[in-house]
Amino acid sequence: MKSYKVEITETLRRTVTVEARDYDEAINKIREAWSRSEYVLDADDFIEAGFEIIGVKYS
Repeated sequence: MKSYKVEITETLRRTVTVEARDYDEAINKIREAWSRSEYVLDADDFIEAGFEIIGVKYS
């Protein structure tokens, strides 16, 4: 029997709108708001899941 170590990666995505003078300001505003937990992604933002074997242990 083998034991498999499997890594699970979930992708969450949300689109938000922000008013800004340029690209950098838009990114910075959203990054700061996200850091203050104004945007908390949850199950409703789920896009996909991936599974990858990262190790095998033979017993």
